[in-house]
Amino acid sequence: MPCLLSKECQKQAWPSHRPDCRKSQELWRMLSDEERELWNDLQSWAARPREPLYHGILAAFDLGRHPQANEIH
Repeated sequence: MPCLLSKECQKQAWPSHRPDCRKSQELWRMLSDEERELWNDLQSWAARPREPLYHGILAAFDLGRHPQANEIH
């Protein structure tokens, strides 16, 4: 994975990054406004903290008291 912390690292990584970046831009332009909005919503959702979700899953399986409950029989 390239180092993108400094401008120098970014410049060094650009030749290998450029084709992927251009392809992503082409694909983005092909999306409808609705698809772009859905993609942005998905990105926002994916960036949210997951701790509450994990706690909900643990509670649903009661894994705190029954750690073996996740095993498939």
